[in-house]
Amino acid sequence: MTDATPVGPSDLLRRTAAATPDRTALVDPHGRLSAGELDEQVTAAALALLAAGLRQGERVALQLPTGRDFVTLYLGALRAGLVAVPVNPAYTEPEVRRLLADASAALHLDERSAAALLAGARPGADPHLDANGEQLAVLLYT
Repeated sequence: MTDATPVGPSDLLRRTAAATPDRTALVDPHGRLSAGELDEQVTAAALALLAAGLRQGERVALQLPTGRDFVTLYLGALRAGLVAVPVNPAYTEPEVRRLLADASAALHLDERSAAALLAGARPGADPHLDANGEQLAVLLYT
C-alpha cells in the first residue's frame, strides 16, 4: 500500500536532500548547488517569506528571470504553504499591475526585492507546511 499524502516539488527536494545530499540539484551561471544546499536555501527562503508577514495560503508574485533566486523562492513559497505566482519579467507595468490585482498577490518580488529578502534569509527549522497547505499551490498566467 502506498502513502496517499500529496507530494509536491518541495517535498521531493526534501526527500532527495535526505537520501543523497551531495547530488547535484541546480546548476546556473553562479555555480552548482547540491540537493542538501538547495534544500537548506529553500527552507531559509520559506522562513524569510513567513518572517515578511505572509500567511499560509497567501499569494506571492515572483517576477524573476529563471535561475537560482527563482528556484529558491518558488520552492520556498511552496514549502511555506504559500501560493507561487510566477510573473513574466518581460511584462509591462500595466500588465503586472493587472496580474497582481487579479491574483490578489500579498507580496510582489522582483529581482531587487528578491535579492534583499534572500540576503536576510537564515537557515532554520523546516516549516513543513507545503504538504498540508492550501489545495492551490501555483497560479500561472500566460
